This record gives sequence, structure tokens and C-alpha cells, in this order.
Amino acid sequence: MSFFRIFRSQPVLRRKIILWGIILILALILFWWWYQNFKQRLEILKKEEIFEEIKPEFKKEELKPLFEIKEKTQKLKEIFE
Repeated sequence: MSFFRIFRSQPVLRRKIILWGIILILALILFWWWYQNFKQRLEILKKEEIFEEIKPEFKKEELKPLFEIKEKTQKLKEIFE
């Protein structure tokens, strides 16, 4: 409580300087935290891009069951429409 008494007893200009200083310090801390998270997300994105570049090519025979499923779902949609 004594901190608040001392703070209130200061002139208005000094109180404003102290409050803006606290706000500035908090803003810098939050910006640093945001920057670290942003940097980490960029690294994750780069890893995903690398996977897309190295993505193996599938043979058409391997994808045939997927096309069959797609055809069956289209037929079901037609039936229910």
C-alpha cells in the first residue's frame, strides 16, 4: 500500500511518465513473445513446404480405390437428390 501512497503523492507528469514506462515495457515483452511464436510458426511452415517438395508420386493403380469411392459417393448423392 505504501507504493500507492508514494505514487499518488508524485506530480501528475511524473505519474504519467511512470505509467507510460510500464506500458512500454509490457508492450516490448508482448512483442518479443509474439515474435518468438511467429518465428517458430515460420519454421514449421518451412518444414511442411519441404515435405511438399519431396512428396512421393503415387501410381495410378494405388489411387484406383479412391476413384472408386468417389464414384460411389457421387452415385449415392444422385440417388438421394
